[in-house]
Amino acid sequence: MGNSKDAIRILARRFVSLSPAVRVQIAAKLLRFEEESRTQQETFRQRVSLTDVPKKSFMEQFWDEVEAAHGDGLYRSNPFSEEEARPFLCAA
Repeated sequence: MGNSKDAIRILARRFVSLSPAVRVQIAAKLLRFEEESRTQQETFRQRVSLTDVPKKSFMEQFWDEVEAAHGDGLYRSNPFSEEEARPFLCAA
């Protein structure tokens, strides 16, 4: 994918193309994901350095949920995964 703006556009278009019921299911999953992430961060902050803890970003999880809901495998590579996102973050 060209850049993060293109990835966001694709994600938005694919999310909106899902049925309202599926969008609500994804939103509920993402809300639980965010709550769990915050709880884990607080717990790990007390125990270990956060750099030692692998985690998915909100956008990475959002992409995964939307693609799983579509089930067509059209966009297999998640541009928001840590490996994919690094080129966007390193741009000066």
